[in-house]
Amino acid sequence: MNDNSQKPREYDVVLGGQSPPAIDAAVLGGIQGLRQQYISGNDKQIIQALSNALKYGEAGIDLLIEASDNSKLNVRATAYQILSQVNLQEGNNKGMPQWLKQAFSKLLQNKTQRIINKGIPLKAGDIIYTVYISAIDFDDDYYTILDSMQAIQEHHFAYDESPSFIKTFFLKEDAESFANEIHMRILEGKNLTDANWKNFLKSKAAFLLSHSDLSGFYRNFELQITDWCKMHTINFFSKINEDEFEFQEKIIQYLRESGQYQLLDELRELLGIGKFAFVHEETILEDSYLKITDNI
Repeated sequence: MNDNSQKPREYDVVLGGQSPPAIDAAVLGGIQGLRQQYISGNDKQIIQALSNALKYGEAGIDLLIEASDNSKLNVRATAYQILSQVNLQEGNNKGMPQWLKQAFSKLLQNKTQRIINKGIPLKAGDIIYTVYISAIDFDDDYYTILDSMQAIQEHHFAYDESPSFIKTFFLKEDAESFANEIHMRILEGKNLTDANWKNFLKSKAAFLLSHSDLSGFYRNFELQITDWCKMHTINFFSKINEDEFEFQEKIIQYLRESGQYQLLDELRELLGIGKFAFVHEETILEDSYLKITDNI
């Protein structure tokens, strides 16, 4: 039987070593212990180490600068964002301990400003995920939602339309979650400004909000949804001479008026209507820099 008594457990205090420290562990040994966590930890522990780096003054700043050239994009981005936030604090001269002000008076211009000005380093092979509000087109009868770059490239637009950039992410799950949040807010008819998303104050967003009942968008008008309604205990029946289009309209309005937005979204997908926001995955082909904006 193996003796695991020397392995760190959750909430143990760790001074580095062969085993990665527990996420909630305290790190002993000052900057050396922090650096050991940065070197030997997993991704979450590395990010945690960077979040604590400024507690160690100049040595912590040096670790952040080193991390800004890490092989992993999320580590580079975290280091850059921490340095940028501290730079902003220095510029405002607020919320910064005196020792940190003294350290930055000597180090900021020489060690951080060039890194901050360039942006987050992107290396060939990195993958970034960008969230867009979908492109729309009108063919004199219906609006069409185009919720992927491929669909946009293959579509013959009646009007010069393009997707609206919203935000760039370095983790796919974060991008997908954010895109779905935007999509559902539009579908539910919520005001996007409630979330203080300045970049959404566009005519397209206002248009999408005003048409979020789905009635004006092209869909599979002939699809029978009676079985789908039965499966979800939606007790509506087609009237005599009522076609599929009219029945769909009735169900769409019912789901919206009753606030059943998850079912409305499921029906949207079934009818072939695109999403109001999407994620575009892009592989970086050559080394470059990504400037941080309010949207990242």
